[in-house]
Amino acid sequence: MFLTQESPTSSLNGRGESMPDVAANLNPLVGGTLDRVGMQQVELPVLVDAGDGSNVRVPAVADLYVNLADSRSKGIHMSRLYKAATEELSSQPLNLKLLKGLLDRNLESHSDISTESALELRFELMTQRPSLLSGLKGWRSYPIRFGAHKSIEGTRLSAEVEITYSSTCPCSASLARQLIQKRFLECFEGQDQVDTETMVHWLGREDSILATPHSQRSTAIIRVELKDDTFDPIQLIDAAEKAISTPVQAMVKREDEQEFALLNGRNLMFCEDAARRLKSLLSKAEYKDFRCEVKHMESLHPHDAVAIFTKGIPGGFQP
Repeated sequence: MFLTQESPTSSLNGRGESMPDVAANLNPLVGGTLDRVGMQQVELPVLVDAGDGSNVRVPAVADLYVNLADSRSKGIHMSRLYKAATEELSSQPLNLKLLKGLLDRNLESHSDISTESALELRFELMTQRPSLLSGLKGWRSYPIRFGAHKSIEGTRLSAEVEITYSSTCPCSASLARQLIQKRFLECFEGQDQVDTETMVHWLGREDSILATPHSQRSTAIIRVELKDDTFDPIQLIDAAEKAISTPVQAMVKREDEQEFALLNGRNLMFCEDAARRLKSLLSKAEYKDFRCEVKHMESLHPHDAVAIFTKGIPGGFQP
């Protein structure tokens, strides 16, 4: 019997019954190639470094693709992508070499119809962070994304981290200081001198410091294109938090909260200021490319303030 459009190939199910395979039919459309075909939001576990030399299994989601370069083919074998991802990522510690190997396996399993493979992997990386002064530690969770793409031009690898920090508005701080100055003049009008004890007492009163600057929780999403197979997301997170100086805290005692207030006062910043700090950091690092989006989720406005920058190389990341 010849295979026709009305008579697709078949295979046997678990009961020994013949099943049709519609995907084996030829594609009737001319020029029906596709850039990416696959699955998104595939749920699977990955093994990541726990920070103490051991590996811990965490939930992740993956997007898996190959292209459809053969215009005659009806479609790809999605189950092969799923099988490869779940076998590879759930059994071996996560690293960039593993992702490159998964690209190769997906492409090999579609060697007759595909010339490119791609994937994206997203998960939350939990790590302990020290408090500012008390010496205590608390857990923080950082969103991580890995991207990989293989074509005849080679393999490109990217990584993305997200940090959360506090930003205190310089304009608001200036306006608050003006109000405090005005309050001081009202309280000590006509006095040429004010002794230290009186001044210290006045500064400690609630009705003296009658205005405070507004601050907000802020985020920076940093994406980098990597030159090789070596990348530690915690190193980038540490460097970015150091550059910003006001990362949010997990475990906090009163001395930690006071130190946090001090750091905010010493690091007043608009979103443009935060972006320039991070751009200076990334420009000194040896990344092929980078992109960063800084967002200050305003407490004054119902909208967000945003600043975006890239390395600016031809064909690189776009704003």
